[in-house]
Amino acid sequence: MSDRTPGAAVLVEDTGRYGCAFGRIGLIADAGLLWSLPARAGLGTAKRLLLFGDVLDAGEAAALGLADALCEPGSARHKAVRPAGRLTEGAPSSSAETKRILSWPAELDAVLAEEVRAQPHLPAGADFAEGSSAFLAGRAPRFTGPTTTERA
Repeated sequence: MSDRTPGAAVLVEDTGRYGCAFGRIGLIADAGLLWSLPARAGLGTAKRLLLFGDVLDAGEAAALGLADALCEPGSARHKAVRPAGRLTEGAPSSSAETKRILSWPAELDAVLAEEVRAQPHLPAGADFAEGSSAFLAGRAPRFTGPTTTERA
């Protein structure tokens, strides 16, 4: 559920109920939830959910930023296809670098260092050439992705 996870769109059924019951059975959250929940909803909300075991309805989950969209039961797959399709319209090279940098926990200095490492090779690539050309021409870009030599 973390914004720092690639492809992190969270869709929930509008009739669902969501909670963290770990403490009620003598465990702590796992699978990175102790990191991703505060990153997504803030430390105060994460503490409340993890320590008190509050159960939220879908509307509350969305209001707290735990869900990106509500959907009717059984419609999540259909609703997820549209944004997934939009991802294919973006520049593959810059999308890949963005997802890579956002996929690991880091302090600001480490993220800035990764930006400095990643950014210089992008303007020399096919995606930037197409994106800037399309922008100047006032048309939608037609990205083809990085070439084999650009990936190296």
